[in-house]
Formats: sequence, C-alpha cells, structure tokens
Amino acid sequence: MVMKFSLHIFMIPDEEGRFFVQYNNVPMGVERVGDRLFVTVPRRRYGIPSTLNYIDLTKDSKTRSPALRPYPNIRRSRDLTSVYRTRADECGRLWLVDTGLLEIPGSPQQVQQPAIVIYDLRTDQQILRYPFKSSDIPAANTPTG
Repeated sequence: MVMKFSLHIFMIPDEEGRFFVQYNNVPMGVERVGDRLFVTVPRRRYGIPSTLNYIDLTKDSKTRSPALRPYPNIRRSRDLTSVYRTRADECGRLWLVDTGLLEIPGSPQQVQQPAIVIYDLRTDQQILRYPFKSSDIPAANTPTG
C-alpha cells in the first residue's frame, strides 16, 4: 500500500526555487525542554522551510553546528506559518503563537488567522489550535502582538 501525502506549502510567487535560503533563516527564539532545544525561525523572508524547529541535544551533541529539524515533523510543520517564541510548561506542553503572517517585505500575506497552538511534548501531537477572534486582537496593526 502506497500512502500519498499532500504538503500544505505556503507558496509565494517569487519563492519558486528558493525552498531553503540559509541567509534568510534567522532564529528568533529558543526554549530548552529536556534533551530538545526548540528554535523558532519566523517567515520574514523567502526560503524558510520550517518556522518551528528543534535540535536533539543527545544525538547532535558532537556536532558543532547541527541542522534544525522541523517540529513535530516536516509534514505537520507546514501547518504553522510564522512562530517567534515558544514556552513549555510543567505539564509537558509547548505553547506558541502562530502569527499566520508571511512577512515578506513588499508582499506580506495573512495566510491564516493568528492562533495559540499547543503541543503535547510526550506525543508530539498538537492538542489545541485556538484561532484569535477579531475581539482578541487589540488593533489591526498588531496581528503579531
């Protein structure tokens, strides 16, 4: 049996052929939870394949500059648009705000509603996505706030 998956990829007309641009991948936040270091890379330029990533500190401890691994995996990581920072709680959950905004200079696109997203770190499954209502956001010019 062959399983086919379709990736939900946020395509921008000028992004074709630029799936990964090293220079544009600028980490904005980190959160260590056990043996994982979560690293956020907001989509503020072309060529950022995953906005929420991690480094396995056990497997990658000997590597000087380890590669970022999409969290929770490459397929599910495409559900997130642009994440700046994360916070883990004592119950083993990872909390984040997904702005839903591709912040490409000159061509910003709100591709989905800003939302609070929570993952269970024991199972790496999303347990909640709460899209903000317009009344949750104080002003139209603060979708990332």
